Amino acid sequence: MDIQQFFSALWDDYVAMTPQAQQIQDAFVADGETIVNDHVAFRTFDRGPITLSALEPHLLALGYTRFAPYDFAEKKLRAFGYLPPSPDMPRVFLSELKCHELSERAQSIIDGLVSQISPDAATQPSVLWSGRLWDAPTFEQYQRLMEESEYAAWLSIIGLRANHFTISVNALTRHDTLDKVLTRVEALGLGINPAGGRIKGSPEVLLEQASTLADRQTFTFAGGEQHEIATCYYEFARRYPDADGKLYQGFVAASADKIFESTGALHPVIADWLDLTLEGHASARGMGRIPGGRYEIVAPGVLEICPDTQGPAARPCVLSAGIHGNETAPIELLGELIAGLESGHLIAGAPLLLILGNLPAIRTGERFHATNLNRLFRRRLPARPMTVQPMMSRHAPAS
Repeated sequence: MDIQQFFSALWDDYVAMTPQAQQIQDAFVADGETIVNDHVAFRTFDRGPITLSALEPHLLALGYTRFAPYDFAEKKLRAFGYLPPSPDMPRVFLSELKCHELSERAQSIIDGLVSQISPDAATQPSVLWSGRLWDAPTFEQYQRLMEESEYAAWLSIIGLRANHFTISVNALTRHDTLDKVLTRVEALGLGINPAGGRIKGSPEVLLEQASTLADRQTFTFAGGEQHEIATCYYEFARRYPDADGKLYQGFVAASADKIFESTGALHPVIADWLDLTLEGHASARGMGRIPGGRYEIVAPGVLEICPDTQGPAARPCVLSAGIHGNETAPIELLGELIAGLESGHLIAGAPLLLILGNLPAIRTGERFHATNLNRLFRRRLPARPMTVQPMMSRHAPAS
């Protein structure tokens, strides 16, 4: 198998798991762009016949050379970057989970999975798009792994395949900055991973990166239980020249750490919606999928949930909180509702609009600033100029 055949087979498997990738690529090609792949990344366990050292020979046989090691202590990962035999081919990023750093219970689950792998499973390069080489775990096992490592949970149900491909922004002409790229991607209705900022890295570290939120598909776990799970995502990278004028070839560990979160079980855009909104971040906007529907952050403090299928008895609903900025319990309840929708424990049956009513007051923890918004709902009052503090509702005419 030559290098072109290798990446062609890898791409076919990847887009089957990540339909958004083909959608994004088609959109950029329609805009007149030429797509160049910056790098491809893989995930694996450090146990059984599919360790990093067992997979690496396939890359070396294609002419790749090991470039630099990386360590992600918080995520319990080690990785290597690999340089291609020619500059027109993508770099490769291969990582593995340090299983011994997990609990004995999590290690037992992983050992039960990798023990099912044939000893000669890694002898062919096709192992890198072979998918799951073991029976599906139970959903309870998946959740146990998720408590300690999203990476481990992802691998347990998704298996071995390209975790992401990456568009080289350096090769684009019309969309020659990451800001332009992300604007185009969002126009397709796709969400962007905001963990660590929409754009990770900077010209100072010679690399800027961003990524979509992973696609989602329904998987059947052992016992027949079905759940929608994050699959793979598309990344975008812009490289800068070093002091010698040569384009930077490596990866930035701090940025890669946040890119890993593109496959998080909860979509970071919504998971961080309250925090991003209350901190006044302009990035508190976006759209994407959640189990059973879609979300859109239409404005700071305004979140819309639309189900794929409306329930026969369900009715659209508007929920507001934070009319008084120092009343935090309703805001916390909205957070719990969002968590339930993201995890799939709750499924919206009708359109749902969530509103944080008084952002300035919420941010300062005060009841209100100039105007008490909870006194603006009075009816049947004679027309009069609006005062700074509307009269208390008790002064309204008796009914």
